[in-house]
Amino acid sequence: MRRPELWCLGLGLSLGIALAIPACGGSTPEATKIEEAPAPVVVAPERPQAKNPASPFRQPSKDPPPPRSEPQVSDERLAEILAEAETLVANGDRNGATIVLRQCANRVPASPRCEGALGQLLVGIALRRAECRYYLAEAARVDDPKADAAFYRELGDALMSQSLYEDAATAYQRRIDRGAADAEDFGLLATALQGVADRQEDAADALKKAFSLDPTKVEYLHDEAVLRGQVPGQAKQAAALLREFLVRATDADDARVMKLEARIVELEAVASMQEDSAAKGAGSPASPT
Repeated sequence: MRRPELWCLGLGLSLGIALAIPACGGSTPEATKIEEAPAPVVVAPERPQAKNPASPFRQPSKDPPPPRSEPQVSDERLAEILAEAETLVANGDRNGATIVLRQCANRVPASPRCEGALGQLLVGIALRRAECRYYLAEAARVDDPKADAAFYRELGDALMSQSLYEDAATAYQRRIDRGAADAEDFGLLATALQGVADRQEDAADALKKAFSLDPTKVEYLHDEAVLRGQVPGQAKQAAALLREFLVRATDADDARVMKLEARIVELEAVASMQEDSAAKGAGSPASPT
């Protein structure tokens, strides 16, 4: 007769260990109920703060440089850095110029010429977009007496490329303040101001100045009229400007003439309603105090 334990062993080998144990008279452990509980809270380790512009924990495409802390270099050293960077750019080494300019960027006090030059070198580099915008804006916000009109024209153009219209307007105004005040400069200022909320009237004033400096550019008249039409209370002035434009713009095609004449009618109707409303308001009795 075969021993029971040997028979059990044979069955285990043929059917598997899991089935053999119950067949051999072993006890089956009861299943343990898993209690429902909230998932454990996983706290991500705090990301180290960036200590310098080259920190691997910064994202220059999204994060501006850290707050200013290091002292600015001497005036003599600053002049050397700017000259070296200019030479490198002239030789086509923009990366080398960028490295050199970091020696004077984001320091105390700020150097608009250094940061403006650095920001311009970073224009168009997607991975440095936030850094680029930071340096360009900072350069416009500080009036550097040693920066010339040409610098502020280049700075303004770079700011416009980044849609930083208010800072661009500041840069163009600084250029004008330095004597570069021709029609084109006021035209650039007007274009920048049009991108700033509630500055339509200032933009229109800049276009008026541009036209006075160069009456051959009749488009200044048209653009001023468009802006005046957006300013409350200046509909009548806008209509008059469009009429003057149509007289001067002898090359305007029929379609444009018809469109502008229709707009003049609209503006004059608005001006008439505004005058009537003002007259009624002036004739009404004063409210008691």
